[in-house]
Amino acid sequence: MNIRLPYVLIPAFWLIVLWLGKVFTNAGMVWYRTLVHAPITPPSWVFVVAWNLIFACTILATLLIWNFMPRNRFLDYYGTDCT
Repeated sequence: MNIRLPYVLIPAFWLIVLWLGKVFTNAGMVWYRTLVHAPITPPSWVFVVAWNLIFACTILATLLIWNFMPRNRFLDYYGTDCT
């Protein structure tokens, strides 16, 4: 079984970003929990599901870009000349 490195590194990078966001957000959320919320405010678990879905789509998009973009043009899309 041949596992290509980007299939490990790209999800690992985004999972670290997601974890860091959780760490820094939890540190500053004490004041938010004390607010009086509107009746239409969704429960907190909805945000957890939404952000996990957003990051899953980000991982998938990054892997698709990595796989289908020509290597000689990869950095050209980000403003760097590779030639």
